[in-house]
This record gives sequence, structure tokens and C-alpha cells, in this order.
Amino acid sequence: MKVEVNLMGLCCSVPQLIVYSKLKKMKEGDLLDIIVEKGSSQEHDIMMVLQKFGFRTEVSEKDDCRRYLVHVGDLGEITSSFT
Repeated sequence: MKVEVNLMGLCCSVPQLIVYSKLKKMKEGDLLDIIVEKGSSQEHDIMMVLQKFGFRTEVSEKDDCRRYLVHVGDLGEITSSFT
């Protein structure tokens, strides 16, 4: 299952709580597609959650957005591909 979470415009701890909650409910093999504003505080908060879980994550960006595709259950590195 693939779930998309668009966090554009959100601030404070809301993005972090949303991502944490989604990841806790997902099963091995699921994908979580997270959209954030590039270089924002929300992105920093999301990075802390992703590092805690340690799942393999692919990063891409377009314009002022950055996408994190999290492979739930698949431990590994964060990889980047910018388009």
C-alpha cells in the first residue's frame, strides 16, 4: 500500500506527529510518500522521525518541494535523486 502525505504549509510539531503516526500504522512493504517544503523546519522535523525509524528512503525534489519515499520495513540509507 502507498500512502501520500502532503505537509506543505504545516508547521510546529504537526508534520512530525503525522509522519510518526502513519509510520507506526504501516506494515512491512508499504510505502509512505511525504511531500515537504525544501529547506523548511517541517523538513528538519521529518528527517528526525525518518532517522529514528531507519527505513530506506528515496529523496527527490522539484521546484520548492522535496519528496521522501519511505520503504517501510526496509532498513537502509537515504538516497537522493533530483529531478
